[in-house]
Amino acid sequence: MEKTEQMICFLCRCHGEVDSGHQDLGQTEKRIDLEFVRARVMAAYSFVKQVKIFDSLCMDQDFSEMARHIRDCCASRVLICACASKIDEIRLGLKKQDMDAMVEFADVREGCAWIHQGRHGFATEKACDLVKMAIVSLAEQGVSSFPDPGIQPSVLVVGAGPAGLAAAAALARAGIRVHLVEKAEQPGGMLRLLHTVGPGNDTPKAYLASYVEAIEKNPLVTAYLSAKLMSIHGDPGCFTARMIVGQKKIDVKAGAVILAMGARAVLPRDVYGYRELSGVISAMELERNLNKGMAIQGPVAFIQCVGVRDENRPYCSAICCPVTLKNAIQIKTDHPETRVIVFHRDMMCPGVELERYYRRARGLGIVFIRFDAATPPVVLGKESIEKIQCLDTSMGREISYPVKTLVLSTGLAPHPNTNGVFDQITLAGETQKDGAFQDFFSVKPLMNPVQTDVPGVLICGSARWPVLADGAATQGEAAAMKALIFLGDKGLDSQGLSQFRESKFAIARVNADRCSGCGNCVAACPFEACRLEPGNGRYHCRVNPFRCTGCGTCVAVCPNNSIQLPEQTSRAIGAMLLTAFGEQNTGVEENSPDRVKKQKRAARGIEQ
Repeated sequence: MEKTEQMICFLCRCHGEVDSGHQDLGQTEKRIDLEFVRARVMAAYSFVKQVKIFDSLCMDQDFSEMARHIRDCCASRVLICACASKIDEIRLGLKKQDMDAMVEFADVREGCAWIHQGRHGFATEKACDLVKMAIVSLAEQGVSSFPDPGIQPSVLVVGAGPAGLAAAAALARAGIRVHLVEKAEQPGGMLRLLHTVGPGNDTPKAYLASYVEAIEKNPLVTAYLSAKLMSIHGDPGCFTARMIVGQKKIDVKAGAVILAMGARAVLPRDVYGYRELSGVISAMELERNLNKGMAIQGPVAFIQCVGVRDENRPYCSAICCPVTLKNAIQIKTDHPETRVIVFHRDMMCPGVELERYYRRARGLGIVFIRFDAATPPVVLGKESIEKIQCLDTSMGREISYPVKTLVLSTGLAPHPNTNGVFDQITLAGETQKDGAFQDFFSVKPLMNPVQTDVPGVLICGSARWPVLADGAATQGEAAAMKALIFLGDKGLDSQGLSQFRESKFAIARVNADRCSGCGNCVAACPFEACRLEPGNGRYHCRVNPFRCTGCGTCVAVCPNNSIQLPEQTSRAIGAMLLTAFGEQNTGVEENSPDRVKKQKRAARGIEQ
């Protein structure tokens, strides 16, 4: 803090929750004596020009009043002593008053007044300590540099399946330019390979018609079909995608990226006589046969959970059971005399519509046999499948069924990240594991289910996790709305690109002269914001301000203190510790030369 800078402190009574203050507040017990706190602060720190006590600090009229006091005393640093739950609300209120002063908070309600009820003297002394610690910390704080990312008013959508088409159509309707990239010759994704789309049993062409028409007729959508995506790099608000279409290399810029490249079907491997016995086919092969109008020889059996819910892929693929129900009903409807048996571990049919689907299958006479993972069905036959033996866990006995066609219901797995296309926009260490194979992308599972750990990068459909077509389209529209919100704020800056706070706490800053290039920060950063770059004959760390969330992990592992959070430096921490435990109630002037020397020694102790 420069000698010319001034600080102002606001103390909040919180309508009597912290300090009864006035008699008309209806409080009979004085929890914290804020007048005593004000007198202690004003006596200790000469650079604190004003200490104001308010009945509240979170009301609209309070923000304008605080802004007036800040302007009157030309304060560049502001300390708010109030309740922890209103921190972001107060910060936003001051921002709307065009206040660019540095703001710090001290919790004097939840962490002091409330937990020390009945101990007035102790609570007041603790409040004094908390306020003084916040003051010395604020005095030592610096300001992070939050660069402007420069927003590109367009969105890149990777994949033209139901999720990608729904996202592109929604964005175009909202007036946003869309770059739609698809590796196939026509849109539709894996849906084009299906006979019908359940549970409505529409043809893929009919199901996709409205989305395809929407993107073809809207000039804001540029579709790149038969495109090979080579790389995506850049920062939130300004991504660059490089692709090859035909023999031509094309670069497009976008402010946000929606990943909707779908997933791939898992092929059975060395199980149930696949590729050894005729009549044993995969679920995708059944779809192809139905598309061609080929006759399906009965009796027909389905075995669920092939290639999933095991050691390699411990997850449920979610779509296998509804797809089996769709095809089993189709076969039974077309050929009522054909016997259809479904061997399953559990039939996963969440929701009212899928439950009706299941009940319809039972009503048509389709037989469901439950087996245990430890005792899977046994397929018997010489050159072709003849019968299936299985321990029916519901009946508790061995059963046997003659079978002519066996369909293996496999799950979905993510597409491989070929050539590291997505390495620059995803976090490799935060992915959903797919055993020894490929990984699904990481998502925010609760409040932000289509957001990844990288701001501006969204994910939907089966690229996120296996999902039916209707769910994929819904997720695509959700991702489009998130992209609209992300791009809609014309004043977007890197300070707001955080998944955890209303605004970022800080952005790590590196002293390149002191950095040894050890790489500890690169290995430890959970957001891959730190990278080693060459310069002056050696490597040093560079922090990506758009990925950094100010968590401080890099600061903790740096061996020579070359990386710091300007808002919470080791000097600030040392000053807080010295204030809390060094010279309590000694009467020493807080900014005296002796105390400054001790603060420097405390800071050096932390650095070491």
